[in-house]
Amino acid sequence: MVGANNGLQLLAITTAMPNAVYLARWDESAQQLNFVRRLGCLPIIASIGLSEDGWVTVGTERAQLWWRWDDTANAPPRKAELHIAVTPVFFSGDRCFALAAQYRLDDLEKRAPVPTIFHPRVGDRNEAMRVGDPVPMRRPVGLAVQKLPNQATAWLFVTDQESRRIWRTRFDISSLRPDMSGWQPVSLSGETLKSPTDIFAFTDGKLLVADEGRLLLLSPDGEGFRVTKAFDGWGSQPVQKFGKRLRFAVDGAWLLVSDTDRHRVVWLDWTEWKVLGIFGETDKAGNDLWHLNLPTFVALRGDKAIIADSGNQRLIRLWLQFP
Repeated sequence: MVGANNGLQLLAITTAMPNAVYLARWDESAQQLNFVRRLGCLPIIASIGLSEDGWVTVGTERAQLWWRWDDTANAPPRKAELHIAVTPVFFSGDRCFALAAQYRLDDLEKRAPVPTIFHPRVGDRNEAMRVGDPVPMRRPVGLAVQKLPNQATAWLFVTDQESRRIWRTRFDISSLRPDMSGWQPVSLSGETLKSPTDIFAFTDGKLLVADEGRLLLLSPDGEGFRVTKAFDGWGSQPVQKFGKRLRFAVDGAWLLVSDTDRHRVVWLDWTEWKVLGIFGETDKAGNDLWHLNLPTFVALRGDKAIIADSGNQRLIRLWLQFP
């Protein structure tokens, strides 16, 4: 207990997660505990996600945490789940799907991730729902769902850094369950992936993949795909070139590229390959509101974005607005 005043006791609460302390008030008259704020940082961020209705979900070392978009800075999470998403999440209504570690990130040293459904409902069990056996990929990184016109089921695509390949299987969107017997690596003609990270699936069958300093546009080619375009930046000047480590998110015509080694996030209109804005100072790390330090994961919904500013061990909210 930190202190008491007018029947309100201020408490400092620690949990099994060592990277945060929570301040709370105990109201003696109402017999109610109200969390006030979170003190601490996020030294390990495994994934982030942003839903259309404003839920922010963050995979950390030991739990999947949930906040609301309009929560104040350092607000305590609304919910914590014991499985941990290690890929981007796919939202369907008030649920989301991801490949997840079971209970701790170091669990991945013992077994492959499992398909998992997460839900932000407060009051539900704090253990997400496992919906399949371990996947054949050892280091899955990117995840995308593709629903093609006139097809009953969707495709689930996952990038794997260990095999340096893209895997896919059929995916039922209504139940958020993949066909666990159908996993197959995707054949890619004319190109070898070096270190694939994020992937996005367009409704016309094409894919966009980040791969060691490049964004590759893949077009269907028989049973597989072929590279039709490669982007290593948006111009010929050195400042217009991407660094080697890239993550990205797409929503509509907007593309956010997290350029880790150059300490910036680049906002583009991918339909015209036109830069709309840059957040962070190129090649200069910082910890104020105008600088980033090794940004990694990024999530995008409409004009809202979440950035994992990993070097500063924090999350940043962005509103994307034209001048």
